[in-house]
Amino acid sequence: GSAAPTPVLPWTKPKATDEELTRATAAGRGPLEQLVFKYPEDPRVVRALAEAYRLEKQYGLALKQVESLLKLERSAREDDDILALVEAAASSAGEATDSALGLLESAFGEKGIDRLYDLATTTKNATLRAKANKSLEKPSVRSDASKATLLLLDLRSAKKCEDKRALLGRAKDEGDGRAYAVLKPWAEPKGCGFLNLSDCYPCLRGKDTAVELKETLRALEEKRAK
Repeated sequence: GSAAPTPVLPWTKPKATDEELTRATAAGRGPLEQLVFKYPEDPRVVRALAEAYRLEKQYGLALKQVESLLKLERSAREDDDILALVEAAASSAGEATDSALGLLESAFGEKGIDRLYDLATTTKNATLRAKANKSLEKPSVRSDASKATLLLLDLRSAKKCEDKRALLGRAKDEGDGRAYAVLKPWAEPKGCGFLNLSDCYPCLRGKDTAVELKETLRALEEKRAK
């Protein structure tokens, strides 16, 4: 009979050796750039160059490597170090800010949206805060948000007392520790009007609603403690 066909071995993309990577990383940006040129599809090398650029605060260059890494390694979407790099680029107040916000909007799923929420609520840079809030208004961003973060967005956008009251059930089921900080002021019967002596949320003081708010806060506090 005819000879058995020669098995075709899968082609593997060339990768740097541990020694090459260690040596280049220790030597800094230039050798790492050369290594990426030699091994453009080795995620470890691309990641190392992104980190080298971050250390130099060359955020635009770092983000280009992050984009390459995301194509090479799907698990990078879940990587807290990579997310921290992108968040630092967003906070740099330089030309890389918009690119970084774009990546947080679209490339990291729920974790990226959580970072956007952090920027929108905690950063002291008013311009960045406004941009992050604008990002959070996009339907595509809302569709990628976790239930807990989507609840936070809805809590923040609820202006009327009745709209806030309508969210209590969801808050108890879907909220996390972050929601506790948003809802805690709702339990205070003061804070508005002359000398802040008036109740900001009078519609929450009915017997049943007051009990529901108390139970919701207790449930959220337990989640926050975990």
